[in-house]
Amino acid sequence: MMRLLEILNSFPFMFFVILLVTFLVRISC
Repeated sequence: MMRLLEILNSFPFMFFVILLVTFLVRISC
């Protein structure tokens, strides 16, 4: 689990999540 957190910290994960959420919202709407 700690390794996963390290990967998420090193990678701009929040930016990816935001893009994914916006993409899903556009599909659903």
